[in-house]
Amino acid sequence: MVENTLRLLMIDDNPDDRSLMLRELEREFDDLQVVELPSRDRLPEMLEKDDFDIVITDYQLRSTTGIDILRAIKRKKPLCPVIMFTGTGDEEIAVKAMKMGLDDYVIKSPKHFVRLAAAVRSAWEREKLRRARYEAEMRYRRLFEGVPMGLYRLSREGKILDANPALIQLLGYRNRQDLLSRARIDTHIEAAIYEAWKNQLDSEETVEDREIQLWRCDSKPLWVRHNARAVKDEKGELLYYEGALEDITDRRQVEQERDRLFVREQEAREEAETANRLKDEFLATLSHELRTPLNAMMGWVQLVRTNKLSTEQVARALETIERNANTQAQLINDILDVSRIIRGNVQLQLAPLDLEKVIGATVESLQPTAQAKNVALIAECEPTVDLVSADGERLQQIVWNLAVNGIKFTPKGGSVTVRLSYDETRATIQVIDTGIGIEAEFLPYIFERFRQVEGTSKRSHGGLGLGLAIVRHLVELHGGTVAAKSAGPGQGSAFAVKLPLIEGNSIKKQPQSEVDCGESELSPLAGMTILVVEDEADSREFLSLVLEGCGATVIAADSVGEALGVLDKKRPDVLVSDIAMPGEDGYDLIGKIRDRPDGTFPAIALTAYAREKDEQRAIEAGFQVHLTKPLDAEKLMAAIARLTQREIKN
Repeated sequence: MVENTLRLLMIDDNPDDRSLMLRELEREFDDLQVVELPSRDRLPEMLEKDDFDIVITDYQLRSTTGIDILRAIKRKKPLCPVIMFTGTGDEEIAVKAMKMGLDDYVIKSPKHFVRLAAAVRSAWEREKLRRARYEAEMRYRRLFEGVPMGLYRLSREGKILDANPALIQLLGYRNRQDLLSRARIDTHIEAAIYEAWKNQLDSEETVEDREIQLWRCDSKPLWVRHNARAVKDEKGELLYYEGALEDITDRRQVEQERDRLFVREQEAREEAETANRLKDEFLATLSHELRTPLNAMMGWVQLVRTNKLSTEQVARALETIERNANTQAQLINDILDVSRIIRGNVQLQLAPLDLEKVIGATVESLQPTAQAKNVALIAECEPTVDLVSADGERLQQIVWNLAVNGIKFTPKGGSVTVRLSYDETRATIQVIDTGIGIEAEFLPYIFERFRQVEGTSKRSHGGLGLGLAIVRHLVELHGGTVAAKSAGPGQGSAFAVKLPLIEGNSIKKQPQSEVDCGESELSPLAGMTILVVEDEADSREFLSLVLEGCGATVIAADSVGEALGVLDKKRPDVLVSDIAMPGEDGYDLIGKIRDRPDGTFPAIALTAYAREKDEQRAIEAGFQVHLTKPLDAEKLMAAIARLTQREIKN
């Protein structure tokens, strides 16, 4: 590949001239590397290194002349462009130099430094073109030499002008010279066939897939498939013929392989087209799914601001805003989960788990959704003491996604049943609905990312087509399997997740608890001072209200500087800080806090950056906990309690 960087060797014993030349050249070239030589002393060294593309030399040097420089360069690098820049306007010198291979001769004068730059530009363009042609020729030659098919060039009289090793071997010659010095094409082919072939080339300019019989130089017959073309100049005059000869002795095997490759290429193209279509449909769906809840939220906010709504309508507005915000948050979480899955970054926190409690909690949380659609959501759990080794949050995500999927595709009056059963080694979670069912041809793709039965604007159900793909990956991470069944459209569907039980299980089920400030008899954060750092005013105010509602004293700051000013006056019990802030961010803040003698108090990063590497960076920077937005008050309270050794009671 031809480089764009011009490496220039400048030989001139006058530093002022070198400076003027360099200044003009730097105006002309964006990417320029110049080596300056005040004499020819280092020229042999430079010629050995080959560290330059063009040479500019003065004619009159202290110890030599530009002619000697030119001679030395052309002896070592005959194709290297050389430009002589001199105060001598001697025409004889110029003629002599040109005969020796000089590319240009520029007379020194302040106004001619522009002429020098133009001469260098012209020489550089010619040099790049020469190199490009050379590289193209080398690529052609490598291809010509390396192709296993016999290639040739043939004169209009039938003399072979060039042949690659495959053709030499095909025709039985020892080497190229042996073939070129003795062979004509008509010595290897019947005269009538040769004349018909030549006439077709002269009239149609190509011969394609013509099967003919040749004779090797040892008179052995050979069948080949022949392709050729007539190469003509711009005036239409014939320059030569060129062609390829393929040995088709094992044609059947070759044709079978070709057919297989053709089918494979067609399948690959169809897969690529399908993937591209799914990508486009997914992006369109993503835009729709994000905008739809946003539209509802913004619309209700505008209505609330009018102060014309009744108390019931305001409550309905808040419920709608909260529901749509949760929908958006779930969409974002699904996208992030898929990103983690693609990168292989999903990590499980395994512990003995009671599936009955997971299913009960999930079904209970989804009852309002099912009731709003008039769908019966039922949990049927077989009693047992068996536990599974699982990540509780991820397992709840599995059940939640399957149940939501069932509710979504079940009409009013239908039902979704989440059933838990056991055998000797496995627990089985079934989600069975009486919904629209799944067509048989779509069942094999039901767990693929971005796959949806409906992929247009006319689809009747929302979503991104990610939930089931996430389910499959999470189930497989747990060492389990997931499968889908359906009798067809209108016949409902059933999903079955099978998870291995803990062998020799003797662990007792542990009760679970939740944090809820609103129902606590005592304020869980009473007497605690919390420093909140958030540059966004609405988020700062909301966060402060949540913490104050749990009994904490909140000091709010909108920047790193303001937060450090607060710390100069008072040491808080806990820091809750955003990461992304203008100027200095949360990482800068925690670093400066940890450098202070009194900067050992607990710190929580509450941020919209939700990737694993964001969490890792926050912990490495000095935060103890990394929580993602939107704010989950229960998780925040639990984190504060854990960091401060507080007990939060229901």
